[in-house]
Amino acid sequence: MRGTIHGSAMSAVVARKMTKRRERNRRNMKREILTLDKSDRVVGDRPIHIHRAIDPSAKIKEWACNSPYCEDLAGPHPDDGGLEPIVQGREPWRGGGTTGNRITIYSGSETVRERTPVQAGGTAGTTPSELNTPADAWIAAGGDRLKLVIDEVAGGTPTVDGIIIANPA
Repeated sequence: MRGTIHGSAMSAVVARKMTKRRERNRRNMKREILTLDKSDRVVGDRPIHIHRAIDPSAKIKEWACNSPYCEDLAGPHPDDGGLEPIVQGREPWRGGGTTGNRITIYSGSETVRERTPVQAGGTAGTTPSELNTPADAWIAAGGDRLKLVIDEVAGGTPTVDGIIIANPA
């Protein structure tokens, strides 16, 4: 079998080629340092991503964000008419119409929130401001079944409005 390389000789040839390729890539790599300014939407220490405006007349061409709920990275900045990103931990959530609602939230075999009162008041069918209504946010494992159990313990007629935002990992 002339012309074939066997065993460790093959490994040595491949290792040499890989080393040369890594050195070439390292020389071509450029480091970029990002500085955040007031137009960026970064809250907390989550990893950031960059949005780029596709409109050439936009005031802000690129902006950083760390919301886990961004789906379109090519949209306009909120100052240019785009949507404000949702901050993790401040997701909109709606309470019930009576004071007797108790909610339990399960994610797979984990109990995320254990039979606690749901915020009461407001108008049925209206999602409240996230300024006065805390959100339940957690990271669930892929394939987990989400289950919300709402008990009415005061004998009222409950109406519970809510939003569930699920992002695959």
